[in-house]
Amino acid sequence: MRRSFGSFSVELPAEWQVLQRDHGEHDPAAEERLAFEDWLALWSSNRSRDEQALLAWGQQTGEQALTALIDQRGPDANRAMRALNMLLEIDERRSDSDRRRPLGMQVEYTSVEALDANDGTLDVTRYCLSAELPVLDFYRSAKPNKRGGPRGTRTTIRPLIDGAPTVRLYADWGMYQPRDEDWPKFVCHYLSDGLAGWVIEVGCERRRFDRLRTELLAISASFQRSTAA
Repeated sequence: MRRSFGSFSVELPAEWQVLQRDHGEHDPAAEERLAFEDWLALWSSNRSRDEQALLAWGQQTGEQALTALIDQRGPDANRAMRALNMLLEIDERRSDSDRRRPLGMQVEYTSVEALDANDGTLDVTRYCLSAELPVLDFYRSAKPNKRGGPRGTRTTIRPLIDGAPTVRLYADWGMYQPRDEDWPKFVCHYLSDGLAGWVIEVGCERRRFDRLRTELLAISASFQRSTAA
């Protein structure tokens, strides 16, 4: 059954129901930056006085000089390694907000699910990009963060959806969790065309994913943008 959601339509089982629709504007980079600042404040408050002093020394010394100290294997090598690890962790967190900047503004989010959400969910996010992006660059900006998100496997194929090439990512929230625990698993497609970027995610409870994979991929493949989007 084809269901229309204004800016797009998709083939869905009749019993699936809309869970959320959001047409407000959100700045992904700004939200990521605020999340980083909150994390950094909490992270810093949990550091001992010695750790704070070590971080200050590392920031003053700089990553290049710290790497040189480690390579020299001198008396400061262990201290330099600890300071460098702190700096790299902070840099990695900060880079997430930088990575989001090309996404511009999130202008739409729609969530639909089966009567039993474990049997299937669909999440569609639309961005108004700050500049045109090749699909692989859009994927790199929009993909989940390494920390606090699902573990993903990007496939080498570029399936066409609505006539446009996409990047496909399998994302498992419970990849390193016990197999008998409930965790969602998704197949995500990233599509960019002009100043529009779309993320199409379909998934289910991970123990049901292999059985439902064909149906989930069919939902993604049926996605069509409206001419007004």
